[in-house]
Amino acid sequence: MTLSVLCATGLALTALAETPADILAKPLPPVLDPTAIDHSVEPCIDFYGHACGAWRRATPIPSDQSIWWRSSELDEHIRAILATILEEAASGGSERTETLRKLGDFYASCLDEAGIEEKGLEPLASEFARIGALKDKRELAAEIARLHRLGTNPLFWFSSAPDYTDATTMIAEADQHGFALPDRDYYFTEEFANERADYHKHLTRVFTLLGDDASKAKEEADATLRIETALAKAAMSTVERRKPKNIHHKMALAKFETLTPSFD
Repeated sequence: MTLSVLCATGLALTALAETPADILAKPLPPVLDPTAIDHSVEPCIDFYGHACGAWRRATPIPSDQSIWWRSSELDEHIRAILATILEEAASGGSERTETLRKLGDFYASCLDEAGIEEKGLEPLASEFARIGALKDKRELAAEIARLHRLGTNPLFWFSSAPDYTDATTMIAEADQHGFALPDRDYYFTEEFANERADYHKHLTRVFTLLGDDASKAKEEADATLRIETALAKAAMSTVERRKPKNIHHKMALAKFETLTPSFD
């Protein structure tokens, strides 16, 4: 029943071209929407189809979205609230607090498309230069650590999480990460061959936009895909990760360091 309530919880499809004011002017519908349920589907056979089938048939994915689910319009509503706050902060005025001034200035800088286009790659130049100057694996480890502190999480995931055996304690957590496609299977199964080809084209274009010629851009796209594929093959599947025992390997820092003797 919990799943049924969750699937039947949501809001009517919003027109994404609407302004924040348009979205906020609409009243939120009741929490439980019984019209989402498809009573022609036997819940013991296909519970998801039963709980959400009618809503799915009546709700196409918007053309500018890759996914749309029962809480998507609630997400839009929240974003509209945040946009309103930011737009008011960016509009200026002597009554703004220091916090609102910072928010408004930061938001305005993000919307300054002309200024962003004029700067081009200049803001990233120092980052590229630092990466390009790396000489060995030791320096690579230090740079990856620095990038993790900036929040980019290359190659793996490192954060904090509750201890599986003691929810009152937060401990360090390292986990698989580093591939850009939605799931590890996208990298080596025949089912997603077209998606891999499109991803390679995307990478090639990115490197071209960064200033590389066509040949070098292709080489770099090949290397990127090769590295991400290696990470994906070493990663656990989604099904494997559903069992806590498969992803909970608590150990002391000293033991953890022995797992990667060639990477500090």
